[in-house]
Amino acid sequence: ELGDLSQYPEDGEWLLPMFSSFSVVSVEVIPDRNHLTRVVLQMRGSLAGPIRDDIFPEADRSLASVMVKKIRTDTEAMSSRAQLVAKAIYTTLRLQERKAMHPQYLLHAQYLTYFAETKRSSVAKATVEDGTIRWQQCTSEASMGPDGVMKPATWESIAKRQAVLMEQLFLKRTRTTKSFQQDGLGSINFQEFTADLAGKGVKKIRRMIGKFVSHQGPPPSAAPPAA
Repeated sequence: ELGDLSQYPEDGEWLLPMFSSFSVVSVEVIPDRNHLTRVVLQMRGSLAGPIRDDIFPEADRSLASVMVKKIRTDTEAMSSRAQLVAKAIYTTLRLQERKAMHPQYLLHAQYLTYFAETKRSSVAKATVEDGTIRWQQCTSEASMGPDGVMKPATWESIAKRQAVLMEQLFLKRTRTTKSFQQDGLGSINFQEFTADLAGKGVKKIRRMIGKFVSHQGPPPSAAPPAA
């Protein structure tokens, strides 16, 4: 069923000329909807088939012909664009592989990597030193007190020296690389936003911009209901 002509009769203007013929599948009267008659039709023929059929009204053949031509043209154009994009991607990858073998390109790539690392370090140091960015770690989780009152989690600021390294790694993360191991800092996981600083145990961390939390780990999953 491509359209409910009983509810949307205007669809008949474009739906019916698209196919060679129809056969009635079922006829249903719906009492709850003011005895609306619902007729289900089964189509025969398609846009790709012949449209010079005696069943087609003469006035609708030109409309069907235009629609068939337009859909075929759009399909061919989409297929051609997909092939061109695939070839461009493959050519770019091959070009990068060949460039990587050239000493001058390798030197340039090393320079770009060094420049990016230096820029991340400079930005991280500047934002942490002026207090714009702060990193905090959770020292105690939120818990329910004996009096039934929820006790919020406790967060403490991380030392600036470690915060600079953490911010630098945060700026270095990508969609695929979110875990880092840094000398003098420890292991950092920006997927779950946890850190093991100097081997003192894995704790939750969060990134603060001023007084607001910009990044933190996902909320804990809800406990399954009791059986």
